[in-house]
Amino acid sequence: MPLRHRFRRLSLCLFGPKTPNGAGRMQGLMPAPYDAFAQDYIDKMRNYPTAYTTEQETAEAVFSAATDDSDRLRYPAGEDTKLLSTLRWTTSEEEYLAKMRKMFGPKLQP
Repeated sequence: MPLRHRFRRLSLCLFGPKTPNGAGRMQGLMPAPYDAFAQDYIDKMRNYPTAYTTEQETAEAVFSAATDDSDRLRYPAGEDTKLLSTLRWTTSEEEYLAKMRKMFGPKLQP
């Protein structure tokens, strides 16, 4: 299985709307060289600064987008996307990228 699929599966198992914690199912899915990277990612997602978007919030945002007659382009759904959207819309490119790297980027090896 390609590595990108493993990370997607890891994210869905650990943080999907129906699965509060899938760590037990993830045993053996990550090749040993990527263990530290994956664990760092998991830790960051466990300590996420807001609640994750729910299915209901997503459905409401999609419905709003589909039925809105205005020229509005973006419909953030849930606290997590509102946080990231606000951060993007209110900071410079450099500030935004620095915050994203701090929130989600891997720890760099010395």
